[in-house]
Amino acid sequence: SAQHADSEGEEGRYYVWQPDEVAGLLSAADYDIFARCYGLDRAANFEGRWYPHGFRTVAQVAEQTARSEEDIRQALERARQQLLQQRSQRIRPGTDDKLLTSWNALMIRGMLIAARALARPGYAESAMRALAFIREQMWQDNRLLASWKDGHASLNAYLDDYAYLLLAVIEALQMRWDDGLFEWCGELADSLIGRFANEQSGGFYFTSHDHEQLIMRSQVFNDDAMPSGNAIAAQALYYLGFLTGETRYLDYAEHTLDAASMQLAQQPMAHAAMFNAVDIRLHSATIIILRGPGEQMQQWRQQLDRHYLPDVLCFAIDAAGEAPSELQDKKPTHDGVTAYICQGMSCQPPLTELSALLEHLKIVHT
Repeated sequence: SAQHADSEGEEGRYYVWQPDEVAGLLSAADYDIFARCYGLDRAANFEGRWYPHGFRTVAQVAEQTARSEEDIRQALERARQQLLQQRSQRIRPGTDDKLLTSWNALMIRGMLIAARALARPGYAESAMRALAFIREQMWQDNRLLASWKDGHASLNAYLDDYAYLLLAVIEALQMRWDDGLFEWCGELADSLIGRFANEQSGGFYFTSHDHEQLIMRSQVFNDDAMPSGNAIAAQALYYLGFLTGETRYLDYAEHTLDAASMQLAQQPMAHAAMFNAVDIRLHSATIIILRGPGEQMQQWRQQLDRHYLPDVLCFAIDAAGEAPSELQDKKPTHDGVTAYICQGMSCQPPLTELSALLEHLKIVHT
């Protein structure tokens, strides 16, 4: 989860260099190339030392030195290997190697979004492995745990753990539909509500109802270094409510916004994540359910993924299997792909042509 900035009592010592130190490791020709590329020919950029930074491109250095770009790349590779070998003899910064559910959940969702937007399936594979690890190791006896280290999960999870993970699972279902994952999504949502909900004034506490007794049980709506757990919970519950038709999820999301409304009015700049939830409340979310053969649905998804659609969620459920009971009415109507478009709790007649779907979403297909 973290690595120290300092080693041997000095910040950045493991990563910084002096030009004469580098020059002593490289040939004069390789040093000239490395210095030009990584700024050793400039003023120190970190407390009297040099942290190598890419100031010039290979093409620029080739033009300056009249050497080929391939020569430049080979010189840089030799230099990097020699510096790496030298640096490996230094004392490494200390590393905090525990795994945190909340941080991993944020990373999982980000990687899944990037996988679709950038057409990088490797990102999705990595994210899904991390998600499977959390489900196997951090979800025990129908509750979530916050930390894992040395083969053991521990500590009751906090609101942020549940909220971030719930939104990550919803993102994972868009990447690859899985009935078991969908069922777990509902379990997470129910556990979040059951353990954290403030039934009197709305929203959610940071600690669960069965957490150790504290002097004050906090309830936070504003963002800090991390987005507000209440805000992310509201977003996720809105999405899950619209997907499943479960109005209870929508009610808890609504009550969260109501509870936060005074703070939103007083300090809007401190509540960016909560305003994302407000946007869902005002405009609902567009939920697309695709049913049909897997390969054809993937082609439709690829067309949708070419466009930035932050307020659109798309779930592709193979026609070869049964949809969960909440989505039983979203049936394929023919041998190809059928698309159901729902805005909030209202759904349009099914579409069977990709062009019609793109037109409905006001996307110019190019």
